[in-house]
Amino acid sequence: MEDSAAPAPAPAPAPAPAADPAPAMQAGGNPFAGGYPPPHMGMQMGYQPMQMGMHARGHGGGRPPAPPAPPEEPVLTRHLEGPFFAIDVECVATGLGHGDRAPAWVAIVDEQSKVVFDRFIKPKLPIVSCLTKLTGITPEQLVDAPDIDAVRAEIVALLPEGSVIVGQGIESDIKWLGLEAPAHYASHFDVGSLFRKRKRWDLSSYT
Repeated sequence: MEDSAAPAPAPAPAPAPAADPAPAMQAGGNPFAGGYPPPHMGMQMGYQPMQMGMHARGHGGGRPPAPPAPPEEPVLTRHLEGPFFAIDVECVATGLGHGDRAPAWVAIVDEQSKVVFDRFIKPKLPIVSCLTKLTGITPEQLVDAPDIDAVRAEIVALLPEGSVIVGQGIESDIKWLGLEAPAHYASHFDVGSLFRKRKRWDLSSYT
């Protein structure tokens, strides 16, 4: 008799091993050409997508952190001891040229913001214009005012030894008043340099 039993089924083929990315990487190829590494390769190579996503969100979605705050800027007047006096001079026009000016009003403020000197000055040359809209000076205020020599003598008597004169464009004011260092004051500082970056750290002219 012939054996009627059914033949045994053939065994299932073994699964193909995972592709090794090393040959492709050595050859300069891209082992991930079909997309991001498959899960089994990700586990082998140490990729952890969930943790990477959380790390990225911790840094603002991948943006770099904000830069550190700039260092504190030095105080430019730290080397000056004082006492300090702020001086401002207003000039009137004695001619039609840009440089035809003469001092007609001077005010001095001390370290406590107290006005310690306030004088009108009568120019020696005829006045063409008081430039009232710019200076606030009127002709009537200069009729009985002292001249520049008398005002300078008062200022020299007022400033103590070691005085530091400060102001906006202070060199012009010092020139108008005829003051000289170190005979009349110790040094001066132009506060305008605090706002001019190109001269910010240059203190050679303030000695």
